[in-house]
Amino acid sequence: MNAEQHQHQHQHQQGSGITLAQINELLNGAGFPIINPQRVQALQDLAPRERIIRAIKAAKHDVGARKFLSGLFQEAGITLNPAAPVHGGYQSPSAPQQAAVPQQAAVPQQAAVPQQPQPPTASSPGSGHQNSYNGNDHGNGGHGNDAPRMNPEDRKSVHVYGGKAALCFEADITKGGVPTIALDAASSTAPRQYDWSRKVRLQMTRHELPVVAAVLLGVMPSCEFKNHGQDNSKGFSIERQQGGKVYIKVFAKNEGVRGVPVMAADVFYVTSLLLRQIQKSNPWLDGTSLMSLIKATQYHQ
Repeated sequence: MNAEQHQHQHQHQQGSGITLAQINELLNGAGFPIINPQRVQALQDLAPRERIIRAIKAAKHDVGARKFLSGLFQEAGITLNPAAPVHGGYQSPSAPQQAAVPQQAAVPQQAAVPQQPQPPTASSPGSGHQNSYNGNDHGNGGHGNDAPRMNPEDRKSVHVYGGKAALCFEADITKGGVPTIALDAASSTAPRQYDWSRKVRLQMTRHELPVVAAVLLGVMPSCEFKNHGQDNSKGFSIERQQGGKVYIKVFAKNEGVRGVPVMAADVFYVTSLLLRQIQKSNPWLDGTSLMSLIKATQYHQ
């Protein structure tokens, strides 16, 4: 180790109580490539240092932490191992761990992990208010070429169909690498038909996610957010109704309002997808802690 690397590792240990060698040991144990000081800096340019360290420490046994790190590594241009354990479990390497070097070191091939089962599809589009939960997208939704890449298996979506419009809640990621929800609204053109080619699409911000979750969980009665889109002309609102239902409206300039009443059973699937995205950004929280925190922080808003 040269003097510059030694000084960098010493500063790293002072700042977080963990050395670069220890970080690489944890990464290797979770199936991730080891990193050098330059890649450490690239990661810190995308997310807070302490958050990265917490995720690295939890990655071996925490699915959310691994998914967070996978997205962060891809955003930083670090190639992941071909079979990194995204869904859990790991194997001990068949060769000794090498010390950090300027170029990326190879990590032994991991065993293939079975794909996570898909939630059941509630129904197909039709009259009334129906839900479909799947991992397919019905269009690029206006994603720019500079947007972070998502693994296809992470792009889950929930469709809710009404008489005059339909909504799609889709797992997405912001340009800053934060997991979020994209909301699409399409108008009905005929019974059981919706014009997704002229959909209105917006992306929820990280500050809106816990508020929306609070409404869906019944902590708050309603919420409304505007100023979405490049010209700040889009927005959406959610209002709770009797019987566990919610009414969701998406509006945009020159597009009118597209509203869909969402039945209680469908609210469950929308809420589960929303909480899944929030938990990706907070992998140290389990489901119970996440819901308790949402109720505690959003109750008085």
